[in-house]
Amino acid sequence: TFSQFFRLENDIRYKTQLSPKVTWANRAIVGLGISYGSSYFLPYGYQFFVGGNNSIRSFLARGVGPGIYKHTNSVAGQFVGNNNGDIKIELNTEMRYKLNGFFSPALFVDAGNIWMYKDSYIYGDGALFTKNFYKQFAIGTGIGLRFDLQFVIFRIDIATPLRNPWLADTNPWVISDFKNNKNNGRLVTNIAIGLPF
Repeated sequence: TFSQFFRLENDIRYKTQLSPKVTWANRAIVGLGISYGSSYFLPYGYQFFVGGNNSIRSFLARGVGPGIYKHTNSVAGQFVGNNNGDIKIELNTEMRYKLNGFFSPALFVDAGNIWMYKDSYIYGDGALFTKNFYKQFAIGTGIGLRFDLQFVIFRIDIATPLRNPWLADTNPWVISDFKNNKNNGRLVTNIAIGLPF
């Protein structure tokens, strides 16, 4: 047996220099994978995910989706594994300020999610892509510090969720939880090499 599928992904980037010291960078990623024939799902290595230091930085890697699904530590949750999907939409925008030749702060907003293309008996109906997909976006914001060592850029991003899609049935906007120091509002620190996009 072998996997039968096709997969498309497009990464669109736009950057503009607003002033000698200020750069506005944007990125949009759209991906689609469809399995057919003997395959019900995409192979694990070809599935999409969001979250992490080059994606939606206010969530851990593979920490969002699909759809409104929330990963748990239950036996069923361990069987499902990491949060992966067949469809991906991700939007990122970042304002970069060059303070000097070594140090550059940044302000950013990230949004997106992943979904299943076919009926998912593992994740449930809330994981399927629908016309209301935009209502299931995870959104986060944060600040970043970039240290340009000439041969490499060392980056630290500190972010917090603004919207958790798995809370869609109650109130997905969690910025007030962060102010009240509740579990849903948290700081996520990302340490990486190079710019996110």
